[in-house]
Amino acid sequence: MHVEGNTKMRNGRLVFTIVVSVSLFVSALAYPQQRERAAVELQQVVKLQEIQARHENLVLAVPGVVGIGIGLTEEGKGLAFIVYVEKLTAALKVQLPEHIEGVPVRLFESGIIKAY
Repeated sequence: MHVEGNTKMRNGRLVFTIVVSVSLFVSALAYPQQRERAAVELQQVVKLQEIQARHENLVLAVPGVVGIGIGLTEEGKGLAFIVYVEKLTAALKVQLPEHIEGVPVRLFESGIIKAY
């Protein structure tokens, strides 16, 4: 079951990378002045995926954590790791880091996540 979950996380990261890549590519075609910015943003996402891959097993091993992904900070002005938890508790806030390799961590109470 744990191996299946890791495979799903890897597949999810692949789909996320493809969606972001296509979005940035289309944006760059529509707005040539944004090509450089799109390339930088894609590099940032790839870097965060590498960091996530190094740390996700430790994060997912914390009881109550159901997933981890890449999203925006609370302010929406930068990238962050989003850690999905069944129920956001004071104990989880203490157990989980505020940053992973300098990248902010946001906790999100998602409940139990089921694949259908």
